[in-house]
Amino acid sequence: LFGDARDRLLIGGTIAQLARIDEEMEGKRLAVTTGQEVVLSRVASDSGIHYARTGGIVVAGGLGRYRTFVHRDGRGKRARW
Repeated sequence: LFGDARDRLLIGGTIAQLARIDEEMEGKRLAVTTGQEVVLSRVASDSGIHYARTGGIVVAGGLGRYRTFVHRDGRGKRARW
């Protein structure tokens, strides 16, 4: 709905391994390139979402484990299911 979630499909490995990678990224700031900033700004603009350059993206929010994929969203608070 807000463009702040992603579902990662399992291609090799296990759901537990995929979720552990997301857990380890929790709270870390990920650098983005200038090109990625341009794409993020365009997607936000096309979706009517405000996007401000922050020098990177902080990974935080909800993390859900499903049978065949892991879901990560940016709900603003930590949640697990």
